[in-house]
Amino acid sequence: MILSSSNLRHSSSTKGPASIEVTFDIEANGIVTNSAKDKVTNNEKKITLRLSGGLTDREIEKMVREAELHAQSDKRGKH
Repeated sequence: MILSSSNLRHSSSTKGPASIEVTFDIEANGIVTNSAKDKVTNNEKKITLRLSGGLTDREIEKMVREAELHAQSDKRGKH
């Protein structure tokens, strides 16, 4: 799944491959901020994604079931 696409221009005068730091910040309210920074040129791009709608009750129930399933397996793995 592609969330976003952006061009981050890398200077052709620098030697070697680009060194780009990519971060994702996902907030509890569903807002996702994605940034990419060229570590050589300090050129940076950011995009913020906000949901235009919410989850359905069925989607929420499915997520809760999956979380409970993973919680049980996490507890088994720790003992």
